[in-house]
Amino acid sequence: MSMFFERLNSLTEEKAVSSEQLSCLTGISLNRICKLKKGTVLPDLDEIILLSDIFGVTVDYLAGKTEIKGNKPSSYTLECELTALRSFLLLAVEIIDKFLEPEKENVGEYRGNYFRLK
Repeated sequence: MSMFFERLNSLTEEKAVSSEQLSCLTGISLNRICKLKKGTVLPDLDEIILLSDIFGVTVDYLAGKTEIKGNKPSSYTLECELTALRSFLLLAVEIIDKFLEPEKENVGEYRGNYFRLK
């Protein structure tokens, strides 16, 4: 399993994914992600399967059993998930702006941690 943490680090660098992003995508705690990347803990089978799905590689590649990443078809790719999240956030901001538009005329100056109403 010593290859696991090397492969995990390589894939996160290749895909430009931070430990925080990986934690959010997988539901694995940030502390555990950091330990997995350092090689101080061994991954559970469920974690190996989940990470292989996210990065689109085979379990064998992630576990260090083969050098071939494989063309594993993945319905859950990191790029798709991030694109969907960006779209959702842009839509949420647009909705919030429309909701707050009538209130903008009542907002005065900003005073530290609050707005003073007119």
